[in-house]
Amino acid sequence: GWTNYAQAGTKKFSEEVYQGNGYAEFTSYGSGQPSNIAWLISPAFDMDKQDGEKLVFQAAHAYLTNTENSLELMVSTDYDGNIANFNQSSWLSLPVITPTPSNDFYENVNSGEVDLSGFNGTLHFAFKVKGSGSNTSLDATYQIDNIRLYY
Repeated sequence: GWTNYAQAGTKKFSEEVYQGNGYAEFTSYGSGQPSNIAWLISPAFDMDKQDGEKLVFQAAHAYLTNTENSLELMVSTDYDGNIANFNQSSWLSLPVITPTPSNDFYENVNSGEVDLSGFNGTLHFAFKVKGSGSNTSLDATYQIDNIRLYY
């Protein structure tokens, strides 16, 4: 039920498995494209069915040297799930903890608890990554794992 979308360039997230553990991975390494922006968009969640919703996840990196090679958590309450309408949707970046160049390669970093309880109606959250396949300081790998939305 997830949508994997390349907003710029052709690189998208991939599903990977290492030692029996599945996760989502993105890298623009080797794309040759100056800009890669990819989105991994969640299925719709009805925020009116419960109260106190929170989101947590873990992320890791490899070869991250520049903070412009970023990972963001985005949310939308007007995205209708149709990628053809993506550009008509508004997306809000939420503060989370993500890997930095000072983290070891493949070290899982906890996002911190993200409070989603202030949102009503239908909510999609997304992971947005920016990178470059022609600038070696922007071609890191990101891995996202252990995503939980709970209340």
